[in-house]
Amino acid sequence: MFLYCFRFKTFEDEINKKSDTLYIVSFRGDHLVIPATEYNGTQRPKMSFMIMAPPNRTEWQQGDSTKRNPDLVTMMQIDCQVMDTKIVYIKKSSIPMPHSDSPYFSTPAPVSAPQDYSAPAGNTLIKPAK
Repeated sequence: MFLYCFRFKTFEDEINKKSDTLYIVSFRGDHLVIPATEYNGTQRPKMSFMIMAPPNRTEWQQGDSTKRNPDLVTMMQIDCQVMDTKIVYIKKSSIPMPHSDSPYFSTPAPVSAPQDYSAPAGNTLIKPAK
């Protein structure tokens, strides 16, 4: 348990994690989501996408690939301010192969929502007064 926490903290230090930013890190097939721990209501939320990337051209031009540090992984980081969030629905048939075969796209069991809840603009559910 402590080793896991240490590695997670080491990773946060390595990416220079900021407390007001949500991080989505993609390691090809697996993804890591690190939530923001602070929120400022006067500014747009911040989000940072980090994806695996090939080594940059200067690394290839070094001539000797053995000089490259094998302990380093090349990633691209894209920092953003969130302009809007919404739920979108797309047809399963429009998802490119092989992604459409994912078990995540199986039909879930129906869930009945309480009738007295409504969804206002945005992503917040509010129970109306009776």
